[in-house]
Amino acid sequence: MLLVVISLLLPLIGPLPFFGLELFVGFVQALVFTMLTLVFLQIATSHHAERDDHRAQRGHHASPDVTSDSDPAQRDSEVLLPHLNT
Repeated sequence: MLLVVISLLLPLIGPLPFFGLELFVGFVQALVFTMLTLVFLQIATSHHAERDDHRAQRGHHASPDVTSDSDPAQRDSEVLLPHLNT
């Protein structure tokens, strides 16, 4: 009689450890992807802020003053790559 009761309860109780393990793995996976997202956003936003601060310290503006008598190649490089001009 005891074996019949155990055999009827086994399908109900047997999968519980596996469900718990699956929930644990899901929480760890969510934590890892959340941390990766936060690190990516931190790197993406801090890089732009540091570059803008660096430009402001070097005296660069969003659109540099370009005179019409300057070399066209030099003028284009100043407009396209202002962070490389010192």
